[in-house]
Amino acid sequence: MIRSTEWRIAGCALAAGLLYGGQALAAGHILPNSLSLGGGLVTEYQYKGYAYPAQTPGGDFKLDYFEVNVKGHHGALSYAAEERFSGVNFNSPYQFLHYGWAAYRFGEGGDEQIKVGYFKVPFGTLPYGYQSFWGNLGYYAGLTDNQAAGIGYRYMPGNWRFDADFFKNNTLGQVTTYGINPVGNYHSINTVNLRAAYTVHDGATDHVTFAWSGKGGQLELGPTPNSRHTGKQWATAASMNGHWGPWTLQMQATAYAYLVPADSGYPRHSITVESYGYQYQLPARGQLYDASLGRRFSVNWGPFRSIQVYDDYGYLKVGTPSRRFLDAGGQSVGDIQLNETGVAAVAGPVYLWAEMIAGKNAAGPGFTGYDNGHWYSRFNLAMAYYFSTASG
Repeated sequence: MIRSTEWRIAGCALAAGLLYGGQALAAGHILPNSLSLGGGLVTEYQYKGYAYPAQTPGGDFKLDYFEVNVKGHHGALSYAAEERFSGVNFNSPYQFLHYGWAAYRFGEGGDEQIKVGYFKVPFGTLPYGYQSFWGNLGYYAGLTDNQAAGIGYRYMPGNWRFDADFFKNNTLGQVTTYGINPVGNYHSINTVNLRAAYTVHDGATDHVTFAWSGKGGQLELGPTPNSRHTGKQWATAASMNGHWGPWTLQMQATAYAYLVPADSGYPRHSITVESYGYQYQLPARGQLYDASLGRRFSVNWGPFRSIQVYDDYGYLKVGTPSRRFLDAGGQSVGDIQLNETGVAAVAGPVYLWAEMIAGKNAAGPGFTGYDNGHWYSRFNLAMAYYFSTASG
């Protein structure tokens, strides 16, 4: 299909060209090369503070995912790839490519880059719009920390950063993905993405980045390619990411829409999205507001030397004409809210996150409670071990 096979062929050809160019540049300028292998193992303890038939007494302790990755550079060429294996949260054996790309740097001081493959969409707050392990509402709407298959250009003169990208599709033909993407009868294709950002520095460590992002493309309808019924999809966002000493503040305001033709026969109030094998309904239109505040503290607790306390909050205002949408069960749902309050601790390669997650109408986005206008909460404890040959 066009969504996967043809793009993979084109991507391989371009990647080969980048590799040749990188080797030539390395031979001419004797640039250093590197290669590192790594991975991680993540487990979770989850306790839902509401009636949930599938939960065992006292909560559930599960293997979340196992990952393996490779990254390196060869002269002006850099590359990275990661595969994840996860089937725990949703009782299905899923594995997927988290990312896989090759990039070539050029220009004065290497301030320009061409990247091709399956990589993070430079939209909104980078590299993440949240500080929690669970992710924020922007993540569950597919508007931050999301990957797509395409080609991108980046230019970084001084304090500026400009991105221009074209993405053929969001899934690379995979059954499931890390990021949230339209699935089923909805597929984002042929998307153009633009982003402009400016960073203000105050001393060696304090800085804040302001950015505008915009993207738009086609919305393919139907389980197979269908040129007769093709809608549109777009999003635009203003964001800031500030770091002042131990403090971090991130904010993003986003408007988005999935426009389904009236004569297509497909629902227009919501679309089906998916990640890690779990599907739910997302309002077809909305305005999303995310904020994340955190502070780092130095500690001396055994192997731990620092902790991060944070709160991520998101509010999704449904933008359909009725200000409502239908969830997967056919229930009418209003605006969505999601909040994560937590603490993260790091001891070398070991990471811990303890979070209290609360949601309103967040049975889909956030997987918290039920879509009945009431608040529900759950506790999540994540434990991870990451390893890499680069760390010795």
